[in-house]
Amino acid sequence: MVGLQSDADLMRDLIGVIEKSEFRRMKRWILGSIWLSLGLVTLEAILLLQSLRLAASIAGITSYATLIAAFVRYPRFLQLFRGWAFTVIILFVGLMAGGWATLAAGSMSEFALAAGTSQETYVRWLAPFFEEPLKIGGVLVLVLNFRRLGMRGSAPVGLLLAGALWAGYVFGLIETSGNPSYMASLIPRLLGSIPSHSVWSFIFGSAIIFGGLRLSSPQLTIGAPILGYTTAASLHALWNQSFFSTYAMIVVLTTWLVLVLAMGVWIWSRRRSPGSQARALK
Repeated sequence: MVGLQSDADLMRDLIGVIEKSEFRRMKRWILGSIWLSLGLVTLEAILLLQSLRLAASIAGITSYATLIAAFVRYPRFLQLFRGWAFTVIILFVGLMAGGWATLAAGSMSEFALAAGTSQETYVRWLAPFFEEPLKIGGVLVLVLNFRRLGMRGSAPVGLLLAGALWAGYVFGLIETSGNPSYMASLIPRLLGSIPSHSVWSFIFGSAIIFGGLRLSSPQLTIGAPILGYTTAASLHALWNQSFFSTYAMIVVLTTWLVLVLAMGVWIWSRRRSPGSQARALK
């Protein structure tokens, strides 16, 4: 009995050593990828100063891809966190991707302009179809990782939806603060355009989340994100055509406030329930 107990203890110790080693590799990979992404952003800025727009756009897009790849490589990073730390890391990944998406979208713009596309054509029609998948990249990574870990039933849908909502808001906020021409119309953007980015991201994100984690049919799992993307990008494009319609701003702002309130109530209720999704990971 003592020998069996000793063997069990040794096995637990061995598993602990393996997990610590994996955690160190994971930490090095993720932190290294973040630093590489920052380096590529710096390179992008230098290339833009040299008027090398195409090379700068490639550096910016690669920066975004590097960041996303860091979280795709090690899905088990999700299992390292519990309680509020788990909540924070979910929102962190979604919001970081939303912020990085602003840089990637700017790079896509530079790429399109270097290819001969007019600024008006890009803003009105192309930007929505590029920006929506970039904003939702972090949520997509999390959904794929939950599937790979076999956690479709216990994945925190409320947190993922909140991540999608706020990733869009961060994108709109950074886009506005980093563009002098947008700052000239700050109030309309605060009331309409920035919340609208949240709404479009929520539409696409909810389709990815429910398609990837709640729908069992392969056709629906694939079809839901496609429908969500088409809907979000099309609404975004239509919004860009009307540009600061007072009625549209009221509708979008109201929708955004309702979604924020609904997400807050949902997450709060799930945190208080005995069968909380976050606690299911313990």
